[in-house]
Amino acid sequence: MKNIFRLTTSISSAAIIFALSTSQAFATQPPPIQIQPVGGFTSLNDAVSTLIPIVFWGGGFLCFIYLLYGAYKYITAGDNAANVSAARQTLINAVIGLVLLGLVYVIFIIVAQIIGIDSMFGGAMVPSDCTDARGAPC
Repeated sequence: MKNIFRLTTSISSAAIIFALSTSQAFATQPPPIQIQPVGGFTSLNDAVSTLIPIVFWGGGFLCFIYLLYGAYKYITAGDNAANVSAARQTLINAVIGLVLLGLVYVIFIIVAQIIGIDSMFGGAMVPSDCTDARGAPC
């Protein structure tokens, strides 16, 4: 009796699975999933051309804040030589950081022009009247 019960449940399970699989094969396919851009960026070029200036402006802002902090330390140091020396070192570090940030930006622009990704930034790094030997825009 158990064998007959197992056989009938197996056959009925197989029939149900077959019916479901064939009905799914003839069903209309759902539309493809539309992936929305992350953060409003539609491409890597848009993301990089937006984020690079933000990074450099943020770095400049942090250097400026560090410079103001060093000036505050220098003003409040009074006659204490150790505090004056620490404040002077803070000011020197802030200026060095600002100069290095400017150099990194210049190097970034030069490298972008050399490897040809300057169009990634809307062509802002190339003059608008730039043409090659054939007369095509650069």
